[in-house]
Amino acid sequence: MAVAAVQLLSGCVNQFASTYVPDPGSPLLGSAPAAAKKTVKVAKSSNLHADILRLTARGYAVLGRSGFNMIDTTQTSADDLVKQAKAVGADVVLLKTRDLGSTEFTRLDYVGRDDLGLPDFRNDEVSFETYMFVAVYLRLLKPAAPNSAKSRSG
Repeated sequence: MAVAAVQLLSGCVNQFASTYVPDPGSPLLGSAPAAAKKTVKVAKSSNLHADILRLTARGYAVLGRSGFNMIDTTQTSADDLVKQAKAVGADVVLLKTRDLGSTEFTRLDYVGRDDLGLPDFRNDEVSFETYMFVAVYLRLLKPAAPNSAKSRSG
């Protein structure tokens, strides 16, 4: 448990991998991941539902998703996203990110005892931005049919 906390704080954990959940309705559930892709297309999405419908209509199947909120965006990277996509055999990843706004809280730090021997605390106001990340991994089920005009001209 302490090791996981240290890894999280140091940025060593791939959040896309650690929060990955396979899609229970996927036709590819239980199948071995496809051979590692040389390239994975990462597409930013502002409407995941519409983009998933569009891609599934073109023959893609949803493999799974990752989702998490982070305070510090330097703890995740595009490399982490691509590594996870390759690990599950995805051809395409839809990525939605959003700034969730600023969160503020007061931190009390014990600084010792005052002149009367009572506990003394220092108040610090802390503010940070929170960001949301959602990635949906898809794989092409059937390759595109060859162009019928090319096949007739040969």
